[in-house]
Amino acid sequence: MANDDLKETLSLINQSLRQMSKELIEAGDRQAKELIEAGERQAKVAERQAKELIEAGERQTKAADRQAKANKKLLDRIEGRETNRMGRIAESVVANVLEWFMKKYFDIEIKHVFREVKIKFKDSAKDSDIDVLAIGEQVIVAVEVKSTINENHVTDFTERVIRGSSNVKIVSNGRNRKIPDLLNKKKKLYGGVAFIGVARDITENEISTVADEHGLFAMKIMGKNSVELCNTDRQLQAKNPLDINNLFSTQCGFIG
Repeated sequence: MANDDLKETLSLINQSLRQMSKELIEAGDRQAKELIEAGERQAKVAERQAKELIEAGERQTKAADRQAKANKKLLDRIEGRETNRMGRIAESVVANVLEWFMKKYFDIEIKHVFREVKIKFKDSAKDSDIDVLAIGEQVIVAVEVKSTINENHVTDFTERVIRGSSNVKIVSNGRNRKIPDLLNKKKKLYGGVAFIGVARDITENEISTVADEHGLFAMKIMGKNSVELCNTDRQLQAKNPLDINNLFSTQCGFIG
Protein backbone atom coordinates (compact mmCIF):
# COMPACT_ATOMS: atom_id res chain seq x y z
CA MET A 1 0.00 0.00 0.00
CA ALA A 2 2.82 2.30 0.81
CA ASN A 3 4.39 1.61 -2.57
CA ASP A 4 1.18 2.44 -4.38
CA ASP A 5 0.91 5.73 -2.53
CA LEU A 6 4.50 6.58 -3.39
CA LYS A 7 3.94 5.76 -7.04
CA GLU A 8 0.86 7.91 -7.14
CA THR A 9 2.69 10.75 -5.44
CA LEU A 10 5.57 10.52 -7.90
CA SER A 11 3.10 10.42 -10.77
CA LEU A 12 1.42 13.55 -9.52
CA ILE A 13 4.76 15.22 -9.11
CA ASN A 14 5.74 14.28 -12.67
CA GLN A 15 2.47 15.59 -14.00
CA SER A 16 2.97 18.80 -12.09
CA LEU A 17 6.50 19.13 -13.42
CA ARG A 18 5.35 18.48 -16.97
CA GLN A 19 2.54 21.00 -16.56
CA MET A 20 4.95 23.56 -15.13
CA SER A 21 7.43 22.88 -17.94
CA LYS A 22 4.70 23.25 -20.49
CA GLU A 23 3.53 26.48 -18.93
CA LEU A 24 7.09 27.78 -18.78
CA ILE A 25 7.64 26.94 -22.44
CA GLU A 26 4.36 28.55 -23.41
CA ALA A 27 5.21 31.62 -21.33
CA GLY A 28 8.63 31.75 -22.95
CA ASP A 29 7.04 31.45 -26.37
CA ARG A 30 4.59 34.22 -25.57
CA GLN A 31 7.35 36.48 -24.26
CA ALA A 32 9.53 35.70 -27.29
CA LYS A 33 6.59 36.39 -29.59
CA GLU A 34 5.80 39.60 -27.77
CA LEU A 35 9.45 40.66 -27.97
CA ILE A 36 9.52 39.86 -31.69
CA GLU A 37 6.30 41.75 -32.28
CA ALA A 38 7.58 44.69 -30.22
CA GLY A 39 10.84 44.63 -32.20
CA GLU A 40 8.91 44.54 -35.46
CA ARG A 41 6.76 47.48 -34.31
CA GLN A 42 9.87 49.41 -33.32
CA ALA A 43 11.51 48.54 -36.62
CA LYS A 44 8.45 49.77 -38.51
CA VAL A 45 8.43 52.96 -36.45
CA ALA A 46 12.14 53.46 -37.09
CA GLU A 47 11.67 52.72 -40.80
CA ARG A 48 8.78 55.19 -40.99
CA GLN A 49 10.80 57.84 -39.16
CA ALA A 50 13.80 57.23 -41.41
CA LYS A 51 11.57 57.47 -44.49
CA GLU A 52 10.05 60.70 -43.20
CA LEU A 53 13.52 62.11 -42.53
CA ILE A 54 14.69 61.11 -46.03
CA GLU A 55 11.59 62.64 -47.62
CA ALA A 56 12.03 65.79 -45.54
CA GLY A 57 15.67 65.96 -46.62
CA GLU A 58 14.70 65.49 -50.25
CA ARG A 59 12.09 68.25 -49.96
CA GLN A 60 14.66 70.55 -48.39
CA THR A 61 17.18 69.69 -51.12
CA LYS A 62 14.63 70.39 -53.86
CA ALA A 63 13.62 73.63 -52.15
CA ALA A 64 17.29 74.61 -51.89
CA ASP A 65 17.82 73.75 -55.58
CA ARG A 66 14.79 75.84 -56.57
CA GLN A 67 16.05 78.74 -54.48
CA ALA A 68 19.56 78.41 -55.94
CA LYS A 69 18.12 78.45 -59.48
CA ALA A 70 15.95 81.44 -58.63
CA ASN A 71 18.96 83.22 -57.15
CA LYS A 72 21.04 82.44 -60.24
CA LYS A 73 18.33 83.76 -62.55
CA LEU A 74 18.09 86.92 -60.49
CA LEU A 75 21.88 87.31 -60.49
CA ASP A 76 22.01 86.68 -64.25
CA ARG A 77 19.34 89.35 -64.79
CA ILE A 78 21.22 91.80 -62.60
CA GLU A 79 24.53 91.01 -64.32
CA GLY A 80 22.84 91.24 -67.71
CA ARG A 81 21.36 94.63 -66.91
CA GLU A 82 24.71 95.82 -65.56
CA THR A 83 26.53 94.53 -68.63
CA ASN A 84 24.03 96.27 -70.92
CA ARG A 85 24.33 99.47 -68.91
CA MET A 86 28.13 99.39 -69.07
CA GLY A 87 27.94 98.57 -72.78
CA ARG A 88 25.76 101.61 -73.44
CA ILE A 89 28.11 103.80 -71.42
CA ALA A 90 31.09 102.44 -73.37
CA GLU A 91 29.35 103.07 -76.71
CA SER A 92 28.57 106.63 -75.64
CA VAL A 93 32.21 107.28 -74.72
CA VAL A 94 33.50 105.87 -78.02
CA ALA A 95 30.97 107.86 -80.04
CA ASN A 96 31.96 111.05 -78.21
CA VAL A 97 35.73 110.67 -78.62
CA LEU A 98 36.10 108.79 -81.90
CA GLU A 99 36.56 111.91 -84.04
CA TRP A 100 39.34 113.15 -81.72
CA PHE A 101 40.85 109.64 -81.42
CA MET A 102 41.19 109.04 -85.17
CA LYS A 103 42.68 112.49 -85.71
CA LYS A 104 45.15 112.20 -82.82
CA TYR A 105 46.45 108.72 -83.49
CA PHE A 106 46.05 108.32 -87.27
CA ASP A 107 45.56 111.83 -88.63
CA ILE A 108 42.23 110.69 -90.09
CA GLU A 109 39.32 113.09 -90.16
CA ILE A 110 35.74 111.95 -89.72
CA LYS A 111 32.61 114.07 -89.81
CA HIS A 112 29.67 111.91 -88.84
CA VAL A 113 29.35 109.44 -85.96
CA PHE A 114 26.44 107.01 -85.52
CA ARG A 115 25.59 104.52 -82.78
CA GLU A 116 23.89 101.13 -82.97
CA VAL A 117 23.71 101.01 -86.74
CA LYS A 118 21.45 98.14 -87.78
CA ILE A 119 22.87 95.84 -90.45
CA LYS A 120 21.75 92.78 -92.44
CA PHE A 121 23.79 90.11 -94.16
CA LYS A 122 23.03 89.23 -97.77
CA ASP A 123 23.46 85.51 -97.15
CA SER A 124 21.51 85.42 -93.87
CA ALA A 125 18.21 86.59 -92.44
CA LYS A 126 19.90 87.33 -89.13
CA ASP A 127 20.11 91.00 -88.11
CA SER A 128 22.98 92.56 -86.22
CA ASP A 129 24.46 95.98 -85.64
CA ILE A 130 27.65 98.02 -85.65
CA ASP A 131 28.08 99.63 -82.25
CA VAL A 132 29.73 102.82 -83.54
CA LEU A 133 30.09 103.82 -87.19
CA ALA A 134 31.92 106.97 -88.28
CA ILE A 135 32.10 108.41 -91.79
CA GLY A 136 34.52 110.93 -93.29
CA GLU A 137 35.27 112.15 -96.80
CA GLN A 138 37.52 109.20 -97.61
CA VAL A 139 37.06 106.77 -94.73
CA ILE A 140 34.54 104.75 -92.79
CA VAL A 141 35.37 103.58 -89.27
CA ALA A 142 33.47 100.67 -87.72
CA VAL A 143 34.03 99.95 -84.02
CA GLU A 144 32.92 96.97 -81.93
CA VAL A 145 32.41 98.10 -78.32
CA LYS A 146 32.44 95.74 -75.34
CA SER A 147 32.38 96.37 -71.62
CA THR A 148 34.37 93.12 -71.26
CA ILE A 149 36.11 91.83 -74.37
CA ASN A 150 37.53 88.45 -75.34
CA GLU A 151 39.34 87.04 -78.37
CA ASN A 152 36.15 85.72 -79.97
CA HIS A 153 34.68 89.23 -80.05
CA VAL A 154 37.66 90.46 -82.07
CA THR A 155 37.66 87.51 -84.46
CA ASP A 156 33.90 87.53 -85.01
CA PHE A 157 33.77 91.28 -85.68
CA THR A 158 36.64 91.04 -88.17
CA GLU A 159 35.12 88.19 -90.15
CA ARG A 160 31.51 89.35 -89.87
CA VAL A 161 31.86 93.08 -90.55
CA ILE A 162 35.34 94.07 -91.74
CA ARG A 163 36.41 91.24 -94.05
CA GLY A 164 32.79 90.48 -94.85
CA SER A 165 31.78 94.09 -95.50
CA SER A 166 30.71 93.28 -99.07
CA ASN A 167 28.08 91.02 -97.48
CA VAL A 168 26.82 93.77 -95.16
CA LYS A 169 23.83 95.97 -95.86
CA ILE A 170 23.26 99.08 -93.75
CA VAL A 171 19.63 99.35 -92.62
CA SER A 172 18.46 102.94 -92.81
CA ASN A 173 16.19 103.85 -89.90
CA GLY A 174 15.62 106.61 -87.37
CA ARG A 175 18.60 108.79 -86.62
CA ASN A 176 20.79 106.68 -88.92
CA ARG A 177 18.65 107.18 -92.03
CA LYS A 178 21.18 109.47 -93.74
CA ILE A 179 24.00 106.88 -93.61
CA PRO A 180 23.32 105.43 -97.11
CA ASP A 181 23.77 108.88 -98.66
CA LEU A 182 27.19 109.17 -97.00
CA LEU A 183 28.51 105.81 -98.13
CA ASN A 184 30.88 105.60 -101.05
CA LYS A 185 32.54 102.41 -102.22
CA LYS A 186 35.76 104.34 -102.80
CA LYS A 187 36.05 104.99 -99.09
CA LYS A 188 38.51 103.02 -96.98
CA LEU A 189 37.02 100.95 -94.18
CA TYR A 190 38.88 101.00 -90.86
CA GLY A 191 37.97 98.62 -88.07
CA GLY A 192 38.58 98.77 -84.36
CA VAL A 193 37.52 97.35 -81.03
CA ALA A 194 36.95 99.34 -77.86
CA PHE A 195 36.61 97.97 -74.35
CA ILE A 196 36.53 98.81 -70.67
CA GLY A 197 38.01 95.53 -69.42
CA VAL A 198 39.11 92.12 -70.69
CA ALA A 199 37.87 88.60 -69.95
CA ARG A 200 39.57 86.57 -67.25
CA ASP A 201 41.37 84.28 -69.66
CA ILE A 202 43.15 87.03 -71.59
CA THR A 203 45.22 90.18 -70.94
CA GLU A 204 45.02 93.63 -72.48
CA ASN A 205 48.32 93.02 -74.26
CA GLU A 206 46.97 89.80 -75.75
CA ILE A 207 43.79 91.54 -76.90
CA SER A 208 45.95 94.24 -78.51
CA THR A 209 48.02 91.57 -80.27
CA VAL A 210 44.90 89.75 -81.53
CA ALA A 211 43.41 93.04 -82.74
CA ASP A 212 46.66 93.90 -84.48
CA GLU A 213 46.77 90.48 -86.18
CA HIS A 214 43.25 91.09 -87.50
CA GLY A 215 44.10 94.58 -88.71
CA LEU A 216 42.05 96.38 -86.06
CA PHE A 217 43.00 99.15 -83.69
CA ALA A 218 42.36 98.48 -79.99
CA MET A 219 40.93 101.31 -77.89
CA LYS A 220 40.96 101.12 -74.08
CA ILE A 221 38.23 103.17 -72.40
CA MET A 222 39.81 104.86 -69.39
CA GLY A 223 37.01 107.13 -68.21
CA LYS A 224 34.02 109.22 -69.20
CA ASN A 225 35.89 111.03 -71.98
CA SER A 226 39.25 109.31 -71.82
CA VAL A 227 40.56 106.59 -74.13
CA GLU A 228 43.92 105.40 -75.36
CA LEU A 229 45.30 103.31 -78.20
CA CYS A 230 46.56 99.96 -76.92
CA ASN A 231 48.41 98.62 -79.96
CA THR A 232 50.77 101.63 -80.10
CA ASP A 233 53.07 100.15 -82.75
CA ARG A 234 50.33 100.88 -85.25
CA GLN A 235 50.19 104.47 -84.07
CA LEU A 236 53.90 104.95 -84.85
CA GLN A 237 53.53 103.41 -88.30
CA ALA A 238 50.49 105.53 -89.04
CA LYS A 239 52.61 108.67 -88.85
CA ASN A 240 54.00 107.69 -92.25
CA PRO A 241 51.42 108.74 -94.90
CA LEU A 242 52.69 106.01 -97.23
CA ASP A 243 51.57 103.37 -94.76
CA ILE A 244 48.21 104.76 -93.80
CA ASN A 245 46.16 102.71 -96.27
CA ASN A 246 47.81 99.52 -95.08
CA LEU A 247 46.83 100.10 -91.47
CA PHE A 248 43.57 98.72 -90.11
CA SER A 249 41.92 99.23 -93.48
CA THR A 250 40.24 97.45 -96.34
CA GLN A 251 38.12 98.49 -99.28
CA CYS A 252 34.64 99.34 -98.02
CA GLY A 253 31.97 96.98 -99.27
CA PHE A 254 29.02 98.33 -97.27
CA ILE A 255 25.79 98.69 -99.17
CA GLY A 256 23.50 101.50 -98.20
